[in-house]
Amino acid sequence: MDSYFCHLCPPNLRYPYRSQSSLVKHEKAKHPTNTIIPHIHTITAPSNYDIEQFRNAFIIQVKKRLQFGRNAVKDKTIRLEPFSEGLFVVLFYRIPTFSFTVSQKKYTVSFKGSKGYDELGNLLKDNKWGSKQDRSGTTAYILMENESEIYEVNFIWKEHIYKKHHYPLLCGSVICSFKTDVRDFILE
Repeated sequence: MDSYFCHLCPPNLRYPYRSQSSLVKHEKAKHPTNTIIPHIHTITAPSNYDIEQFRNAFIIQVKKRLQFGRNAVKDKTIRLEPFSEGLFVVLFYRIPTFSFTVSQKKYTVSFKGSKGYDELGNLLKDNKWGSKQDRSGTTAYILMENESEIYEVNFIWKEHIYKKHHYPLLCGSVICSFKTDVRDFILE
């Protein structure tokens, strides 16, 4: 029978868990905002070129999902794959909402409200990253807050194992989720 141990607890307090799901429950209860990455020394740092390519690719993907239809608020998702663990860590580690679930090898970070929009704009080096406008002045945009609610842009990095022809492939991917809306503004 396999045992699972929490690598975040001190060695003298490590309890053997019978399943990965029970270890995940423990981590969420005892280490909900963990930023310790036990294997940090094995992560390869991305080049400046890789970081710039991410910024450009992400903004392009966001703008593709901003549509001028008249429907209400919409949920949107972007999936970027392959996506290196090192790139995710370098980009988001200093963000206050960054966390790492060791047992799932999963990173999460979120940007909330107008402050989060600005913070993500600084990271992307583009303060108009989340909007586009047509000729009539209609603007499609990432919804971060309105008069009644505050919204988030969430990023999740997770490693997947693909098995094909008996060759396992470890591949990291990022999923970004957000809400969009459309408004008419008068051009002057």
